[in-house]
Amino acid sequence: MRVDSAINQACLELKKNKIQSPLLDSEILMSKAIKKKREYVLLNLEKEINQNIYDYYKKLVRERSKGKPIAYILGKKAFWKYEFEINQNVLIPRPDTELIIEEVLKIFKFKNKINFLDIGTGSGCILLSILKEKKNFFGTGIDISKESLKICKINTKKLGLKNRVNLFKSDIDNFINHKYDLIISNPPYINKFDLRYLGREVINFEPKLALDGGLEGLSEIRKVIVKSSELVKKKGKLILEIAFNQYAINYTVGLLGGSFNPPHHGHVHISKLAIRRFGLSEIFWIYTKKNPLKRNIPESIENRLKKSIKLVSDPRIKFSDIEFNNDFNYSVEMLKYLKRKNSRTNFIWIMGEDNLLTFHLWKNWQWIANNYKIGVLARDSTRSAVNSSVFASRFKHFRLHSRNSLALMSARAPAWCLVNTKKQNLSSTDLRSNV
Repeated sequence: MRVDSAINQACLELKKNKIQSPLLDSEILMSKAIKKKREYVLLNLEKEINQNIYDYYKKLVRERSKGKPIAYILGKKAFWKYEFEINQNVLIPRPDTELIIEEVLKIFKFKNKINFLDIGTGSGCILLSILKEKKNFFGTGIDISKESLKICKINTKKLGLKNRVNLFKSDIDNFINHKYDLIISNPPYINKFDLRYLGREVINFEPKLALDGGLEGLSEIRKVIVKSSELVKKKGKLILEIAFNQYAINYTVGLLGGSFNPPHHGHVHISKLAIRRFGLSEIFWIYTKKNPLKRNIPESIENRLKKSIKLVSDPRIKFSDIEFNNDFNYSVEMLKYLKRKNSRTNFIWIMGEDNLLTFHLWKNWQWIANNYKIGVLARDSTRSAVNSSVFASRFKHFRLHSRNSLALMSARAPAWCLVNTKKQNLSSTDLRSNV
């Protein structure tokens, strides 16, 4: 069969399977099959290939049709100025990550010699690229994956850097070595529940270990930051790759506390309303251990989370078991913790009218009111009761009109706003905030 005929057939198959660049991928796979550069393929389209090569080519095309990334099929990926060996045990290097190298070179432009640590080194693309640029730098890479370190060792040898690299299989929590001038990391930072929204090429083939950042997308980032404070020198630097929404002060996060026992469409409706009326980027359901004002014992957190995942399809609605991972008995303890750990995040505490009526009974409720903006969701039938509540009376001067609900996003605490939930006839049990 001729090269061009084989490529055309492959292109049709890839297109049928919704591969984004079918022609380009078909040409790249042919270059792998005949062990020639793509330029050679394009200049020799009329040449014949034997049956063995054609069968191998069809195998590669089938793999690509299933969504397997080109980089994994080729077993290599270009990054920075170099080519790195990779497999499905390591994350595919991305151009965005090259910004870390640019930043390192800028910060240490006049430094001739430093010792740095790469946490979660994977293929070693960041670690080794920096070492190739700075001949007197020394690097240490750690990873919890034995298979990842095997790939990193291959790349280290390939780039001739064995004498300037130390590699350790270790979790950051247990790593003890010495102080570093620089610590870099591209930790997992995707929210556990956002993994399902990733493309099939990512979620089906790339290692979840390198993607899953826990329920809030911050679990590994926090570990890196905490441990780095012990490992970095006094005037050393920490450089992280994080998600675009994990640093910005104007990124507004709603917090909806409740037992969610069980989660239901009322919770979803309220969440979407809060997102729309208060300009939330996302809203977290904060699962409580137990509501002290109610006698019923909730289902296990695992069951409630499973039901929530099944119920919710909106990626802006997320879930947090923060109360279960910390020894919190009151909302104020959890809210103080979030304030301390996420000082740049713009939080809005979301409440139902039933909880606002008893808000003055919460532990340290005035601290919450003075430090967190509050979005209240009420029905017309309960507005008068809400307006006469202890909280409403004490903080009446900080209330925003419902037509200005979006202003709550940019306001400074204390500030609160009440909006109506008249689109659905929701009972008072639809929103069970923690007390």
